[in-house]
Amino acid sequence: MRARLTRAFAVLLLVCALTVTGCGAGAKAKRSAALQARATARWRIGLIAWRRGMLHALDEISLLLSTQEGMAMLGEPHSKAQVALGRFDLVLADCSVMVDRLGPGPPGLASARQYALAACASLERGERLVEAAVRGLSRGGLGDIESATAPLSDGQSEMAVATQTLQAGPTKPPGSG
Repeated sequence: MRARLTRAFAVLLLVCALTVTGCGAGAKAKRSAALQARATARWRIGLIAWRRGMLHALDEISLLLSTQEGMAMLGEPHSKAQVALGRFDLVLADCSVMVDRLGPGPPGLASARQYALAACASLERGERLVEAAVRGLSRGGLGDIESATAPLSDGQSEMAVATQTLQAGPTKPPGSG
C-alpha cells in the first residue's frame, strides 16, 4: 500500500510540474510573440523613415539640377548650391548604412530588406555619378548629369517595391499551409 501511495504521489508531482512548466512556456511564447511584433513594427517604421529620407534627398537633388541657373551655380566652387547638393549626396551615399542599421528583416519581410539594399546600390551609384558630373562642372567642363538619371530612377523604383513589400506584410513560405 505504501508503494502505491508513493507512486501516486510521484505521478501527482509530475503532473503538477508539467502543468506549471506548460503555463510558464505559454507565457514565454506570448511574451516572445509580443517582442517579435514590436521588433517588426520598429523595423517597418524604420524602413518607411528611410524611404522618406531618400525621397527627400532625391527631390532636393532634382530641384538643384533642374534649371540652367542651378547647374551654373553648381559649377561655382563652394556655392550654396554645391553645399546643399553635398548634404543630399551624403544622404544617398549612406543609404545602405541606414538599411543595415535597421538590422535583419523580420521573418516574412526579408524581401523588403533585399529590395531596399538593391535600391541603395542604385542610389549610391547614381550619387557617385552626380558627384563626378559636378566635379566636371567645377573644372569648367560639361558635367554628365544625364548618366545619373537611370540609376537614381532605378533606386526610386526599387524603394517603391521595398515599401510595397512591407505593406503586403509577412508572407508564409510556399507549402506552409
